[in-house]
Amino acid sequence: MIARNAVSGAGPLREAKGIVYGVRQMESLGFDLIDQSFAYSGKQGIDLVFINKQTGHYATLEAKNGLGLARLVEDTNGLRQGGRLYNIDRLTKYLARADNPNVSLADDLIAGFRAGNVDSFASFYRGKSLYQLNFESTANFRLEPEAAIKIRGN
Repeated sequence: MIARNAVSGAGPLREAKGIVYGVRQMESLGFDLIDQSFAYSGKQGIDLVFINKQTGHYATLEAKNGLGLARLVEDTNGLRQGGRLYNIDRLTKYLARADNPNVSLADDLIAGFRAGNVDSFASFYRGKSLYQLNFESTANFRLEPEAAIKIRGN
């Protein structure tokens, strides 16, 4: 079942489609959605967090409605969505906001990203694809194909 927390905060239908598609893709890899929000200042933050209940391994997902990797944008600091440093930055900003309920898990995720124990994925509803992301801050996916490994898709 798709968590209400993720879909209700999605906004337009196209965003909700991207979330539903992404959750289904992650579930097919053995991950379960953690129904907690890591958003701050509106929709800033980590899209979705998962856990593999067999291994205890965490993963994050950037869920997009679009066609492919070009939908992963860089922020004003040059950090591309889904990169290790982007995820650490967003979780750190989440923790800096008052009254966030997921402090312990956010701390665990940051430590996991620093240790290389949390995977990052991106899914694309219109592109019908799922990628595992393997880069620090940004990547040119054409010149660095190892930065985004296609797990599923066209």
